[in-house]
Amino acid sequence: LEQTQERFDVGLVPATDVEEAQATYDLTRVNLIVAQQQYDIARDQLESLSGQRWETLSELKDELPMQGPQPANMADWIDKAQAQNPQVLAARYNSELTENTAKRQLGAQLPQVQFVAQYQHSHTAPEGNSAAGFSTGVNPDSESKQIGVEVTMPLFQGGGLNSRRKEAALRADAAVFQYQQALRDIIQQARSAYRTVESDALRVSARKQAIRSARSALEATQSGYEVGTRNVVDVLNAQQALFAAERDYANARYDYIINSLTLKSTTGDLQQGDLAGINQWLSDTNTLNIYQPDLEGRSDALVPDARY
Repeated sequence: LEQTQERFDVGLVPATDVEEAQATYDLTRVNLIVAQQQYDIARDQLESLSGQRWETLSELKDELPMQGPQPANMADWIDKAQAQNPQVLAARYNSELTENTAKRQLGAQLPQVQFVAQYQHSHTAPEGNSAAGFSTGVNPDSESKQIGVEVTMPLFQGGGLNSRRKEAALRADAAVFQYQQALRDIIQQARSAYRTVESDALRVSARKQAIRSARSALEATQSGYEVGTRNVVDVLNAQQALFAAERDYANARYDYIINSLTLKSTTGDLQQGDLAGINQWLSDTNTLNIYQPDLEGRSDALVPDARY
């Protein structure tokens, strides 16, 4: 904007160029405000989630094992998801439960045959001899045994038995359909998560190469600025391209980590050790002060003395 204003003052550019530069400057300020707001919100969410205030955070190491899903076979992940996913297991157990309930309701309409047996033994204590000296003649012990077969059959209960049987059968069918739908969903989710992690690995590699290219372009532009063939705006544009490449690279690595955990979660294989392994990816020396990140100082270090 400053360069365009000076060129306008000497009559080299029309007023429309100044207005366009002013619009670009205002839009950049808005984007900066939004970015700072998102940064502050993310920092507050971290403190809310962890329950403590953080002054610094460890950065990711430069070299990380981001080759893609391991094992590199989609079928293995799908099989594991069908066998271990909690939602699929819950749907399967619910299907088995409703099927057994339907069988029980069906059995309630069938004849029931029961084998019964009973044995009783009673003992009566003698009351002693009578006044005449004769015994009462009461037998103190008695036994009884009964063995038989009972057959019961519900003939009619106002249609209640048949309606409960139909309801249980329909619920069993619905549970089967829900289980099948859960299987289809988890297969689709496993495929999507696998492909996402696979593409994230390629994206990380490509973004890293983009940083090298952008840094080389910035160095070439700075060299041209020093010999007078480029102006400071060209340097700023090259610097902006480098920062954009670094931002995209950071986002790609973040997406890879999150999507890798999502893939394991989809297969029901996410363990505490996986999170501990991610912690090993953090640097022991490189940290970021999240309250004073000094991003402006880093930006100024890449810009030569302003001269147009």
